Amino acid sequence: LYVEPKQRKQGIGEELIRVVTEKARSMGYPKLYLLAFDKTLPDWYQKLGWQMIGLDELNGHSVSVMGIAL
Repeated sequence: LYVEPKQRKQGIGEELIRVVTEKARSMGYPKLYLLAFDKTLPDWYQKLGWQMIGLDELNGHSVSVMGIAL
């Protein structure tokens, strides 16, 4: 998920997350996971109901692993 800086603070990210989680729920998925590369994003995702699972590394980059039950 990426929203251009000029388009931020308009609810676009929240709407994208809402649509994806609703679609996954309707398809019968019990949980979704994501990797957050930016250290500021876990707080934002937690406000949307996501939970921190832990930290990992991907291609030399530190990432936060998060999940949400559907």
